[in-house]
Amino acid sequence: MAELIKVPKVIGTGSAQYLSVADIPFVVPVFEIVDIIKKVNVTSCKVINGKVIINGELNKNIIYKTRENEEVFDNVTRVCGDVVHCTVNIPFALFIEVPGAIEGDDCHIEDAFVEGEQDIEQDFNPDGTFNCIHEKTVLRVDVKVTRTEQICVETSTDCFLTEQ
Repeated sequence: MAELIKVPKVIGTGSAQYLSVADIPFVVPVFEIVDIIKKVNVTSCKVINGKVIINGELNKNIIYKTRENEEVFDNVTRVCGDVVHCTVNIPFALFIEVPGAIEGDDCHIEDAFVEGEQDIEQDFNPDGTFNCIHEKTVLRVDVKVTRTEQICVETSTDCFLTEQ
């Protein structure tokens, strides 16, 4: 007996990089950056002839210390302030070539991540704090394109399970 089933067929895969460049101003001057948590979010993926168009955003959560006051006691310098955060979403768009892809195929994001970054402190104040960072981040997106196809398979009703 034969049955007609639908299965996804891989048409192709591809990767692309995107260089995100942005100035990120802070509301409160920064004494020291504690951590930067980065996440790449793909918001849309559209297959066109031979290419995939990707839209997304780079989410950066910047955790930093402020400088409220500085005092010296018995040759010990004490700097006090708050730990705060600044979260930014930086949009990006790119395309990835996938030969054989056509409009109507399905797009699958295999991976989207930060490959590397450089954050440069800028706009310094007399007390050593700064008001802005110039960020350069390399994003990488890996994509797979599939197309649903129908295939005919032979089936058998003679199935036996054996215990081992």
